Amino acid sequence: MKITRIADFTSVIGSELCYILVVTIATYMYCIALIIGRQYLDPLKGYPKNDIDLYVPFFTLLQFFFYVGWLKVAEMILNPYGEDDDDFELNWCLDRSVHLTYLVVDNLQLKHPKVTKDFFWDEMEPILPQTRQSAKFFVHPQLGSAFNLEVEEAEYSSNG
Repeated sequence: MKITRIADFTSVIGSELCYILVVTIATYMYCIALIIGRQYLDPLKGYPKNDIDLYVPFFTLLQFFFYVGWLKVAEMILNPYGEDDDDFELNWCLDRSVHLTYLVVDNLQLKHPKVTKDFFWDEMEPILPQTRQSAKFFVHPQLGSAFNLEVEEAEYSSNG
């Protein structure tokens, strides 16, 4: 009974998302409590117009910057492949894997049961279906950022 309730809860809320939210809220709440709690106020003195202390808790702010920095690094680790030009084009990698799978099946057909015609039977290199959104952004991803860089042969040649 309890296991079913836990399974229902975890299927609704992903553990990664829940973990990120809890850590983010805990980090910011802890740092706010530190900044407020470590200020020195002496209410027994009763100074006029001294409700807010002008003392800046330097080490508390330093601790805050470290914690928030570690939190931002952890958030960046969630997406290790990134979204800029030099990162992996995962869609292209998947398409290439499917293409290689078809080539392996075609080359090893004598060792397996009879091959039946499928949707890509007449195509040597099948073009896999894309969504309309992903088809707009399709580029050859393995060219790299230095593809269009022009370098003279004398700069990299050992002859001269």
